[in-house]
Parts: sequence; C-alpha cells; structure tokens
Amino acid sequence: SELHFDEVKCTSMNDFDNNRTGWRKFTFLLFVCSTTGDGEFPDNATMFHKFFIRQKNHPDDLLAGKKFAVLGLGDTNYSRFCQAAKTLDRRLEELGAARFYARGEADDAYGLETVVEPWIDGLWAALSRAAAARHPPHPSGTATTGGASERPLTAISESAKSTSTPQPRGDTSDCSSSATQRALRKDADTVRSVTARIASWERLTPESSDNTVVLLNFDVPPATQWLPGDAVSILPSNDAAEVEEILRHFECAGDELFLPPTANGVSSLFPTAPIYDHIKYPITYREILTHIVSLRIHRAGKQILSVFLLHTHDPAEQSLLSSWMMPSNAGKAGASIGDSRLSLLDLLRKFHSSKPPFRHVMEYLMVLQRRPYSVCSAKLASPTTLSICFKVVPHGVCTSWLQRECARFAAGQQVEMTLCFRPTPEFRMPQDPQVPLILIGPGTGVAPFVAFLEHREAIARQSGIPAGEVQLFFGCRTNANDYIFRDKLSSFVSNKVITTLHVAFSQEANSGFFWYGGCYVQDKMQECSHYLCEQFVHRNAHVYVCGDAESMARDVHRVLIDIVEQHLQCSTYDATSFIQRMIDEGRYQRDIWTSSQ
Repeated sequence: SELHFDEVKCTSMNDFDNNRTGWRKFTFLLFVCSTTGDGEFPDNATMFHKFFIRQKNHPDDLLAGKKFAVLGLGDTNYSRFCQAAKTLDRRLEELGAARFYARGEADDAYGLETVVEPWIDGLWAALSRAAAARHPPHPSGTATTGGASERPLTAISESAKSTSTPQPRGDTSDCSSSATQRALRKDADTVRSVTARIASWERLTPESSDNTVVLLNFDVPPATQWLPGDAVSILPSNDAAEVEEILRHFECAGDELFLPPTANGVSSLFPTAPIYDHIKYPITYREILTHIVSLRIHRAGKQILSVFLLHTHDPAEQSLLSSWMMPSNAGKAGASIGDSRLSLLDLLRKFHSSKPPFRHVMEYLMVLQRRPYSVCSAKLASPTTLSICFKVVPHGVCTSWLQRECARFAAGQQVEMTLCFRPTPEFRMPQDPQVPLILIGPGTGVAPFVAFLEHREAIARQSGIPAGEVQLFFGCRTNANDYIFRDKLSSFVSNKVITTLHVAFSQEANSGFFWYGGCYVQDKMQECSHYLCEQFVHRNAHVYVCGDAESMARDVHRVLIDIVEQHLQCSTYDATSFIQRMIDEGRYQRDIWTSSQ
C-alpha cells in the first residue's frame, strides 16, 4: 500500500535546531550525512554538531518519541570511514530517539550507489512498519506492528535544501534557538573570502612531461591573513564553447530567461532541486550552464538517464539507456555513469534522438562546487602574494578553467577571482619551531609543505635561531619530467631549513637501498626507519602526510606502524595503538584526497 505522511520537509542539518524548521512536530527523522576531513561533519552540519553532538547538557529525553534512521556517506580510503554518521547515530539514541532502520554506510571507493540504492529500497518497508507501530521500535531497529496513523516525516540532509512548505510561526519553546542563530552568524562571519588578481604563473613541469602542473601566484590585499596548512576554495565556470553547443542541442536561446519553478506555465520535475538554492533571478539559460550546474555526469546520474529515456523513441537508445540504469551494470556499461569524463554534452551527442526539456535535465545535474587547493606560500615570507599549485586533470572542471584563466592572463588580460579561505585546524604546524617535522608529500602533495618551510625559514631569519630538524619525503615519476619545486626544495636544503630531502622516483632508478629500480616515498621511509622511529617516539616529532589517499596514504600509514613494531619490538596491536595516540595528540596529521578536478 502507498505510504502517506501529512507533511514532509527536507532541510540541511544546520537548520535542525532552528525555528524555521519546526522539527519538534515531526516523528520520523531521516539523516543523510557525509564525513569530511579526519572524521568531521560537513560544513553545513557544523552548527548541528556543536549543539547536538558536542553540547552535553541536553536532557536524555530531548528526542524522546522520535524515530530515526541514518545514511552515512564515506570513503574507506580514509581512516575514519563514515565517522560522522556513526557519531550522529549514537548521539540520537543517547538523546532518546529510537532507531527504526539500520544505519547505512555507503563507500565512495566502490560506488555510493551500491549501498545507497538497496538502503533506500529497504527504507520504505521499515518506515511503513515503524509508522504503523503502536510503540517506538526497539533500539536494535526491529519494530512491532500495530495500527497507528502516520505522522509527519522530516529528512535532514547535509546537502539538502528546505522545501516551500509553510513554516510554523510560534515555536518559542526553543530556548536555545537564539544561541543557535548567534553561533550561525558567527560561523558565517568566519568564512573569509578575498578578490585576488593573478600576478604570475609558471609551469612546474617541462613541456616534455605528460603531466601539467602549474604554480599560480595571486596578488592579495595586505590585510589578508592565512596560516601554513590553509587552503583556498575556488568556484570555476564551465567552458563557453561547451555551453554554446549544449544550448544548440536543446535548441535554446542563451539569452532567454530561466524562470523559477513556481512561475506560471513552468513544468518542473524536481521543484526543490539543489540548483534553485544557488540561483539569483533574473538569470539566463547561458548563465545557468556557465555558472550554476556541473556539466559532468557523476555516479548519481541515473535520474538524468531516466529523463533522457522518457524523451526518446529510438529503440536502440532506449535499450542502451535502460541497460545503463540497471544496478547490475554498475561496474559494466553503467561504469560510464560514474566516469568523471562523461559529460552532459556526451549524452546529448550519443542520444541525439532524445529531446528532454532543458529544465528537466538541469534539475538533476549537480551544482558546480568550489574546489580546494592548498596554499603553498607563507604570509611571513610574502605578505601580499598567495600561491597555489594544481595539476591539470583531463576533462577536470576547475583545473581546466584555471588553465584557461592563466591563458587569458598570458594574453594580457587582467584576471581576478574570488578565493574563499578554508582554515584547516586539523593540519597545523606545531607552534614551537624547534619541534622536528617529518613531511611526506609526493606529487602536488608537497604544496602545503612549501608553505610550512617558508614559514619556518622566515621565523629563523627573524629570530636568528635555527629551526628544528625537517625530514621531507617527496616522490614523483621521473627526475626530468615530474620533479616539481626542484629549485625551491634545493634552496631549503642549502639554507638548512630541510635537514634531509628524500626523493623517490617511481619509474626510474633511485639512489640508496632501492637504487635498482623505481620506488615510492614509503620505501624511502623504510631506508631510514630507525632514525624516523627515534624522531617520533623519543623526540616528539610531528608527522604530516599530504596527497593521494587511494594508495600512498594507506601505504605510509602501514609503514609507520611497521616502523614502530620493528624498532620497539612490540605487537602490531601495540604499534597501531601508538600511531593512534599520535593522531589523538595531533602529532600525526593528514590532508589527503581521492581525486581532483
């Protein structure tokens, strides 16, 4: 039978304790929560985390009578997989809510949809049972059957928007709402951005390399503040030529106004689509394609395929679209859906007989997202120059756009862009410049360490006191084509900012123990394992890792455990516990990622 609720509301987690949400009248709470950083909650759940997770003076029955389910989104390439969802699930139960459906933990390393889709399929039956139950379900998630009418349902998402449902006016019983609003305003005030102007750029890899890595230098106002380890987020735009071809496929005039979904005569499949949160009207079709939506089709592109399927009468196209949408093809033909190289333009070219309405497709595209880049310059060294470096990813949205902006600058144009600062408190140098550092950053992962070293060099110059020892492990494919920041790192060695520079080449012979063939940073760590163990066991050295999570970060973590196990002659369990204590103490910090665009 059809499941019916009197009211359904979708909102971000930061709006949970907010008069506009009116969550207290809802019985069922569904949470979708990703994990960022080292097990942290995402940005639009930070206030929820402060008031419901960290604040411990809530009554134990604050959520009594509420029934909940949590879907976690994570990546097993990171050590604290789905940690935010696990913390949320536990805290909701502590505050008196009853779990009516087991927590889902989707893994982006293997495809979120492999867990998300079965979890959603099972959700409806569990929700139906819980809604019909006379009493709250047992904490284990099992529910009894009974005859109670449905109650309102609210879905709390870390990425969702509020619906247009009329809002309640007088929920003045919320004694903490004013504090929440003050904290929300304070949190908003801490999001800093500056308008920066490109000052110069240079290619860090030679033309002979098939990797293009660019150092991009910005002029920023003198009052701009940042610390080593910080990152800036940049919002790209889509390629103008690609936008114009898409407009031709849709037979749309680029200057035509794109109306709100509630306007008279507008046909909308998804009137609460995330794109509407990012639109300021009036806006044209061309502006939607250029500045609002991502033109890449990600793993969650099944809805777009269904729109294309609905509007084609070609049997071959219908068959292929249906095949791509089958869950069993997630790793076969459906892999094209999850390929970041697949674009909207690719679909329009391949399924040319399908003529879906422009709006229906736009509503199921992802919104363009800011991309973070580590700052690779120190404020102390150059107060008005902020630098980032990036590797140009084929078909990448932001790196391709940055490359186009560099070309505009080279052609003599003045190029400005907004830099939004992303403080990274989980990736910070120790305040004492005498503390030894072990820095591990292959490829562009070395970028934040350039800022670390510039900062230490400036402090030593100002104080006249040499800084503590630094062991830097850098890796790349070949000496001639991929050794970025070569001159800069050599200068740090000459100036005794770096004590020892360990360079690993993965595709050619190396000096040292692994001289006979290619090696990686973790191999270079093994060469001096006794020294490293002495540093972080007995000399309080801090370990920092930056770069690829899919293989490097895991291997480095394993090597650290092996080093402790070998040189302290302890069990794997004890060695793992020791490394975990370093994490808890802030002496082992990582800034890692799985992909870049």
